Amino acid sequence: MVGDGLFYNCGKLIQIDGLENVSYSENFSFSSLFNNCYKLAKVDFKGNIPSRDMNATGMFNNCYNIRSITFGTTISINASSMFNNCYLLKEVDIENIVLSNAVSSINLMFSNCCSLECIDISHWTMPNTITGLNSLFSGCTNLKSFKLPNDISNIISFDYLFSGCKSLEEIDLSNYTFNDSQSITFNYTFNNRYIMFF
Repeated sequence: MVGDGLFYNCGKLIQIDGLENVSYSENFSFSSLFNNCYKLAKVDFKGNIPSRDMNATGMFNNCYNIRSITFGTTISINASSMFNNCYLLKEVDIENIVLSNAVSSINLMFSNCCSLECIDISHWTMPNTITGLNSLFSGCTNLKSFKLPNDISNIISFDYLFSGCKSLEEIDLSNYTFNDSQSITFNYTFNNRYIMFF
C-alpha cells in the first residue's frame, strides 16, 4: 500500500510540520508510518486525515519520546500495536478514534505506554472480528483508571490485558457483558499486586 512505513526508522526525526497540507489518496496506508521514530515528540494532523477505514497497525510503534498525538477528526482504524512502546505518551485523541468494522486486532495497541494514567475507550463498539484484547494495556505502569466498552461479549481472550499495570488499585467489572457461551482465557490478565475487585 502507498505510504507503508513512510517515515520508518527516521530515528533522528523530532518534529513534522505541515501535515494539514498533505492530501491522502484512497489507497494510502498509515501502517508503520512513524515506526521507530525514536525522537519524535508530537504529531498533530489538524483534522486533515481520512475518516475512512485505515490501517494504523504499528503507526507510532517505538516512538519512545512522543508525548502528544492529535487527529482532530474521527478516524476508523485497524490498530494493533498502534501506540506500542510510546513510553512518554500522555495525551492521545481517543475521542476521535473508532474501530473499523473490518478491524482484525487491537492487541498491544497501548502496550508499554508507561506515562498514560487514564484511558476511556467506552465509546468503542467492538466488531465481531475482534475476539481478543491481549496485552492491550500491558506494561502501562502508571495506568490508574480505565473504561472499556460495556459490551465485550465477542471477546474470548483477555490474556495479559493489564499485565504489569502496577498502579491499578481498583477494578470494577460489574457493568461489562461477557461471553458466557464460550471458554474465555484470562492468562496473566492482572499479573500484578494489590488490586481490589468490586
